[in-house]
Amino acid sequence: MSNKPVLVYYSLDCFIQVDDTVLSHLANDFKVVWFYLYESMQANTMRYNPEKAQEYADKYGITMEIVDPKMRRRNPKNILFYKNLAKRINSYNPDIVYACEMFPFWMLTYRYVKCKNKVYGIHDVLPHYEKASIIKKWILKKKEQYIKQKFDHIVTFSKNQQALLKEHFGKDSDMVGMSYKYFGDSKLSPSPFENGVKILFFGIISHYKGLDLLIQAMEELKLDGVNNLQLTIAGRGESWSECLPLIKTPELYNLQVRFIENAEIPDLMGSHHFIVLPYRSATQSGPLVAALGYGIPVVAPSFGCFTDTVNNDTAILYEQGSLKDALQKVSRMTRFEYEKMREAMAVLREQYSEKNIAANYIKAFKKVLNKKN
Repeated sequence: MSNKPVLVYYSLDCFIQVDDTVLSHLANDFKVVWFYLYESMQANTMRYNPEKAQEYADKYGITMEIVDPKMRRRNPKNILFYKNLAKRINSYNPDIVYACEMFPFWMLTYRYVKCKNKVYGIHDVLPHYEKASIIKKWILKKKEQYIKQKFDHIVTFSKNQQALLKEHFGKDSDMVGMSYKYFGDSKLSPSPFENGVKILFFGIISHYKGLDLLIQAMEELKLDGVNNLQLTIAGRGESWSECLPLIKTPELYNLQVRFIENAEIPDLMGSHHFIVLPYRSATQSGPLVAALGYGIPVVAPSFGCFTDTVNNDTAILYEQGSLKDALQKVSRMTRFEYEKMREAMAVLREQYSEKNIAANYIKAFKKVLNKKN
């Protein structure tokens, strides 16, 4: 019989690419019970499905619990679902419960979970409210205030968010970081650098991610006579309708504006020279950790998770408002300079291995367990 402490790990599909890099390692130190929220009403956007989650759990000796509300997030019946969820968690008599949950109804679960050692993960200390209604903004702000006021044990995922939490809410946290993300091998490689530079924008198209700024910069560079850049746009999102009218020169772009399957990511990463992340604000970035996984140099503004993660050897970091200049620098780069950046990315990648990042979680959770209540 195992003497490992019982860890209930509750996760959402939107964070699955973070969670599946650490769960297998956590199972070495904890008896892990993985509660995975699978929303069948949004099955077409789910990265995982119950079968894939169960396969992962079986591989690493993890107890699997698939939970499915089978209703929209705004449905009041969620109250009963989340209260019953607390009962299911309590049935395992956990020593520690961890969640990185965004939905307000989750607070009911935490309220009824009997375990004293509750750890909350926060990706965005100051969430992106751009497109939210007034009511939704109010609910989200109230939920965030409650979390940061009530929870003693918090983990953050970058130095900048750790600092923001302390600055705005006076709360300390354990910064665990995020590992690089690797989706599998690709047989593709970028075309010769001298034949043109292929740059990639990848992920959800939201206003704060600045795709409109990138398209504007591409069009301006074309007018200035820069002809060796081609941009692939891979992803979808609510802000695409704002971006499409900005495209004046279609031949500059490879448009893949749709849901991108995980299986497609290796070839996307393998066929481009740079990934460009022109964010207006940044807490964490999934495309950034994917770039780390594939050793692709980055073009990004010099703030937030970008300066926390990459440096001038591995990225072209620019002051906000200077994206055009950064892309011009890319267009003038030599193959030798580019290869040096690739080599530096390969070295940096090892600092963000799954094992190293999971060790930070284990240290944080054990600190909570060893703390006197």
